[in-house]
Amino acid sequence: SHTGDFHPISSRPCRAYTTGCSGWLFGWRLIATTDPSVIYLILLRFIAVHVFLDGGIIGCPPLHIISKKGRLSMIQKLIIIVVIGVFAFGSNIYAETINVVGEIFPPMTNEDGTGQQFEIAKAVYGTLGYKVKCKTYPYKRARYYVEIEKADVMVGMLKTDSEKLIFAQFPHDADNIIAIYPKNKNIRWNGISTLKNKKLTWARGLGFDSLFNFDHQGSEINTRRQAFQKLLLGRDDFMIDAYSGFLLKEVDSLRNRFETRQIGFILIYCCFSNTERGKRLKKIWDKEFLEIIETGKAESIYKKWKLMREYRILTEYLDKAGKNKRASDGSFYLYK
Repeated sequence: SHTGDFHPISSRPCRAYTTGCSGWLFGWRLIATTDPSVIYLILLRFIAVHVFLDGGIIGCPPLHIISKKGRLSMIQKLIIIVVIGVFAFGSNIYAETINVVGEIFPPMTNEDGTGQQFEIAKAVYGTLGYKVKCKTYPYKRARYYVEIEKADVMVGMLKTDSEKLIFAQFPHDADNIIAIYPKNKNIRWNGISTLKNKKLTWARGLGFDSLFNFDHQGSEINTRRQAFQKLLLGRDDFMIDAYSGFLLKEVDSLRNRFETRQIGFILIYCCFSNTERGKRLKKIWDKEFLEIIETGKAESIYKKWKLMREYRILTEYLDKAGKNKRASDGSFYLYK
């Protein structure tokens, strides 16, 4: 037979719960030193033995006997309410929070913390019980916050060499790289060689300068609208961007004045700080991201945000990468 403070769920109540203060003193010491998840289990066992089974609580009969009389004691009602509350809200109180950042790039990452890429991050971590908080910043600042561990994950990231960052094994997005130029310039397009010795511009932080192995003049701009205006004024010859950047709302009123040419494709990754925590989050992402691709959950998210074109580009790449059993070494690929 079992003696002492603990006993199987099927046993009669032990003396510690019925002989006075010793049991309560032990309980308070336990609460003060025990992990919250363990306390939840103890409370569940307590309610099972003393309210729902045959133990009763502090001299009150158990629930199945009380139910025959048609009423609960005040103490039992209080115990039930407390335990239900603990289980209802406890997981949220103690859940680990993951801070995800990205640049403002609708509809992938919206200023209010919504968007397709943020929703992918929530699908990866949220189903495992993590709380995911999403915020937008300028591209370089978002990256910097991950480097200094002020944020955990950055989505919408170009894969670069960095000792402070580690990258997911596979991209979470893919898109075409395009050259943009004004229609009224009557440029005769002859493939990527058309860009040689020309003035090229791109959004700050994208790092397209290393993409071209021929002579050119490269510059960065803060907004795509600013780039379009410089093109119209003849200060630059071409803008290099992802096709999704060409579709942003900020250039709606100017878009029909420009031509685009596909020159390659771009792979978009999420990155993590190069720490033990970052490595743990990367390991989870690498496993769970492919899981939501294979189960179709990712497809429903892309469809919700009207990004099926990007989804098809991504899955086409992942099919090829999967066959080769390896991921990409970089983010940019130019057509030959």
